[in-house]
Amino acid sequence: ATISTPAATPSPAGENTDTEALVSVPAAPAIDPQSVYIEAMSALGAAEDEASAATAISLLQDAAALGFPPAQLQLGELFKSGQGIDQDLGQARVWFRRAANGGNVLAMHRIGVMTARGDGGPADSQEAIAWFERAANYGLVDSQYNLGAIYHPTGDATSAIQDAGKAYYW
Repeated sequence: ATISTPAATPSPAGENTDTEALVSVPAAPAIDPQSVYIEAMSALGAAEDEASAATAISLLQDAAALGFPPAQLQLGELFKSGQGIDQDLGQARVWFRRAANGGNVLAMHRIGVMTARGDGGPADSQEAIAWFERAANYGLVDSQYNLGAIYHPTGDATSAIQDAGKAYYW
């Protein structure tokens, strides 16, 4: 594909005029992150040794870096579990957050769980609740359950999070 751009044309006296002529410029090659992701997952599933798995993970990282939420989620899962890559809960949290911000509902739940537990970073119950609510509002039952459990009264009257009405709602 080419892109046509206007260019000034010289006049007979050698001066540029405002007359436009079209110049063909090759378009930048488009990289489809979904295609890269599909190729990475296929290669990861077919990997029979560490070298081929590393190549597949590199492709997955490329797709994630291009902003493809399913690739970001999968990369977070690999960092969380340590499968084919060194376990790094901080990086898992980073990639889950990126996928969640990209609209991936399961990633919203994953970052909620990691934030509630303090895995890969500080625990923050209010942030965890916010992520669970986002996922729960999309219908993710596990997040709805977690919200019910978080809000459920336990008899500790000092907790500001306990709310029987919200626990019942979720």
